[in-house]
Amino acid sequence: MNKSLSYLKPYISKIEPYQWEDSEDAVKQKYGLDRILHFDTNTAPTPPPCYDRWLEILKSDRKINEYKDFTYETLQALLASYTEVPKEQVVVTASGDEGIDILSKATLGPGDRFVISSPTYSMYKIQGTLMGAEAIDVPLRAPDFTLDETALIAATQTAKLLYICNPNNPIGTLQPRSTVERIISSSPCLVVVDEAYFEFGGESVQDLVLRYDNLVILRTFSKFAALAGARVGYLITNPTLADSLNAIRFPMGISYPSMEIARLVLTEDREWIRSNVSMIKLEREQMQNALTALGLQVYPSSTNFLLVRLGEQAERIVQALKEQGLLVRNYAANRFVPLCVRITIRSPEENAILLQSLKGILNGTR
Repeated sequence: MNKSLSYLKPYISKIEPYQWEDSEDAVKQKYGLDRILHFDTNTAPTPPPCYDRWLEILKSDRKINEYKDFTYETLQALLASYTEVPKEQVVVTASGDEGIDILSKATLGPGDRFVISSPTYSMYKIQGTLMGAEAIDVPLRAPDFTLDETALIAATQTAKLLYICNPNNPIGTLQPRSTVERIISSSPCLVVVDEAYFEFGGESVQDLVLRYDNLVILRTFSKFAALAGARVGYLITNPTLADSLNAIRFPMGISYPSMEIARLVLTEDREWIRSNVSMIKLEREQMQNALTALGLQVYPSSTNFLLVRLGEQAERIVQALKEQGLLVRNYAANRFVPLCVRITIRSPEENAILLQSLKGILNGTR
C-alpha cells in the first residue's frame, strides 16, 4: 500500500488545482493546427516594445550565473514612480500569485477563516486551503454581480483575511469605490483588493492604504505590461506592513531575466502601456457590440476580457472554436456563471478572426 499521501498535510486533499484550458501544444497536435490564438488567458496580444532591447541586454550582460538585485530596490523605486507612492509602501513579488501566497502565509493557519466572493480568482481559495484555513464564501449577488456588503462585513468579524477582486475575474465588473471602502473600514481583518486589471478599469483604492492599516493592494505585470510569462507582481500597503511582507517573501523569487524586462517596460514603454490599454478598451467596446449583435448576452466589463453567455450550446461552441485553434475560457459548467465563456480582448485582427468564426458556428456554417 502506498502511504505517500500520509506524509502531507491532511487538507492537501481538499485542494482543487488551478484549472487551465488545454495546452497550446496539445491542441495543435490533436487537431493538426499550426496556429493557436489565446482568448482564454487574459494576456496581451503582443510583448512590449522593449522585448528586443531586453534580448540585447541579456546577450551582453551575461550574468545569469549571478544573483542580481536581490533587494528588488531598482524595481521597487520604478514601481513607486509608476504608482506615485513612496517606495516604502511597495512590495515586489514574483507574480500576483506570490503576493497571494505571502499574504496567506502571513495571516492564515489551521482553523482560521478567510472570505471570498464567488465567482472569483481561484488562487485565493487554493492558497488559503493550503494553510489549513477555511474559506467562507459570500457569493456576488445576481443578476448584477454586486458585492453583498452586509454579509461580507458580517463574515469578516471571525476571519483573518478578505479578498475583493476588483475588477472581478471572471466577470469583469467594477465594484463602486464607496462600497469597497465601507467594507474595508468595517472589517477587523486584513483586506486585500486585487487590482490585477486596474489599468483597464481606471479606478483604485490605493490612496486609502495610509487611512486603513488593514488594506493591501495586489497587482501584476501580466496584464498591463504584457509580461505574463515573466511572473512579476507587486503589493501596495502601509510601510509597517510592507516591511513585514518583504521579510517573508522569497529572497530571489524573481529571475534576473524577468527583473530586467520589468525594469525596461517601466523605463522605456510607459507610453506604449497607455496606448495599448487604450486599444484594448476600444476593442472591448467594439467586441461587446459585435457579440451583442450576434444575439449573445455580454456582461459589462472594466477589464481586458468579456464574459459572454452562449446558452445551451456553450460546450459545442467552445469545442468548435478549439478545433479552429481559437481557445476561450470555458465556464459553461460553473454554477455561478453557467453556460458562459470568458473571451480575452486581443488585437483588432485577432478579434475579427474570432468573431468571424463564432458567427459561422452560430449560423451553422462552420
